[in-house]
Amino acid sequence: HDFIVQYLLFLAILIFLTLFVIYFFYRIDRTKTQLFKKEKVLKEVQKIAQLGYWEFDVVKKKLRWSDEVYHIFGLAPQEFEATYEAFLKFVHPDDIDIVNKAYTDSLRNKSSYQVEHRVITKSGEIKYVEEECRHTFDEYGDVVQSLGTIHDLTSIKVYQQKMKKSKDQFE
Repeated sequence: HDFIVQYLLFLAILIFLTLFVIYFFYRIDRTKTQLFKKEKVLKEVQKIAQLGYWEFDVVKKKLRWSDEVYHIFGLAPQEFEATYEAFLKFVHPDDIDIVNKAYTDSLRNKSSYQVEHRVITKSGEIKYVEEECRHTFDEYGDVVQSLGTIHDLTSIKVYQQKMKKSKDQFE
């Protein structure tokens, strides 16, 4: 009789643990599915807004670009590893000093920055972008992460130039 009670108790615990594990993995799978859907929406929103983001882990020296940053530069997503040096190859030669100064000054001053500059895409097209960056600091005040956006302003700039030309012709 004691054996049957122990066996039934063991079986109940085993069933409970099995159901718990199934539920746990179901929740993980459901969460992964929700995250995948949200990531897909985020990518689509970035395409619509022509706004990419990047994050730089200063400690690990690891830079990551969103797919839209690659698109802005005329590249396929993840076409090559994102590095600051690779980014600078796309910055218009006349704007490299402005971009470098904005970033290095922001590190030195422990402040954010916003800068407009031109990039030259893989196909040679010149685009106008606005870059914005904020930093995260550790308890000692050292920068541990830089997080930024790159917004393609080309269509806005082209429209402004057309409007200026029309205005000048009218006058």
